[in-house]
Amino acid sequence: MKTLITSMIMAVLFVGGQNAWSAVPRTITYQGYLNTVNNVAVNGSVQMTFSLYENDTGGSSIWTESQSGVTVVKGVYSVLLGKSNALNLDFDKVYYLGVKVGTDSEMTPRYELSAAPYAFRTMNAATADMLSIACNDGQVLGYTATSKTWGCVTGAASGAGTWGGITGNLSNQADLTTALAEKVNTTTTVNGYGLSGSVTLAAGDVGLGNVNNTSDLNKPVSTATLEALSQKAPLNNPTFTGTVSGVTKTMVGLGNVDNTSDLSKPVSTATLTALS
Repeated sequence: MKTLITSMIMAVLFVGGQNAWSAVPRTITYQGYLNTVNNVAVNGSVQMTFSLYENDTGGSSIWTESQSGVTVVKGVYSVLLGKSNALNLDFDKVYYLGVKVGTDSEMTPRYELSAAPYAFRTMNAATADMLSIACNDGQVLGYTATSKTWGCVTGAASGAGTWGGITGNLSNQADLTTALAEKVNTTTTVNGYGLSGSVTLAAGDVGLGNVNNTSDLNKPVSTATLEALSQKAPLNNPTFTGTVSGVTKTMVGLGNVDNTSDLSKPVSTATLTALS
């Protein structure tokens, strides 16, 4: 059966918490008009599927309910949505309703839900009830998502967080006890030192047991350095063993002396002058 919706009337009633809200059913009364593609009003019983979306087009449904045996008289029908599949939605944003008849495709466009006048009154009353809750000392107003209710909570009560008021001895606060449990216990020791009061560590505790606490200027010559120096000849009175190489005549103060034998030495200029 190919059908069209040509008009509709919709009333939305929903509940989100306690007190004034609890008297409001979480259902939607929906009325519409069906006719065929030939513009003939539908009469009879049909199966209808209703879906809610967060978008006016596309996307997946966030709630769906099928109802069989919906009575249509001269095209007019009325259904109560949420009677078989609970409308457990927050209704804190705009939702769009899609309608499908039998095996036909879902009709377009989707219809934007609007609140009935009494729903606004209910929301205002619920807000007033929430603000009128009086908590005792050490309690705060908390919201429980599972039951969608407001109430007074103490300290780290379930669902209330760990930001309760501090009363009595600090050691009795559940949230502080949890925080302190994550700290290092004072009975813990490091190299035998307890973590309480002033702790003085020795050089050996940090792996420097063989290091002397002396300044650079006062550090002695190490044994290895002394041993290396002892292999060197003193400058003032050097003695050599083995073959010595690399020493030049200039290094021993004979830079102007030619390496000739006595028989081959020439007559010096001074000698020639004297003989003349």
